[in-house]
Amino acid sequence: MSLSKLSLTANMVRTCEAVASLLGPSMVVDTGAWGTYAWSEFLLGVPGMRVAGGTDEVLRNIIGERVLGLPKDPAPSTSS
Repeated sequence: MSLSKLSLTANMVRTCEAVASLLGPSMVVDTGAWGTYAWSEFLLGVPGMRVAGGTDEVLRNIIGERVLGLPKDPAPSTSS
């Protein structure tokens, strides 16, 4: 699932970048033109999707430790 979510969010970011280059500023302004509001909603939802279910960094850590068998990150030192 971690791989799937990382792939999904990467694709969402690339889709946003492609649509932004095609629509320009009209992507975030509800001009009433067909589809602009839907893309605006998509654009605003991408950052939330990247955080939901774990940030990309946490998921990469999980993949590294559980799938690739890499050693765990060292525990932070607790100095008082």
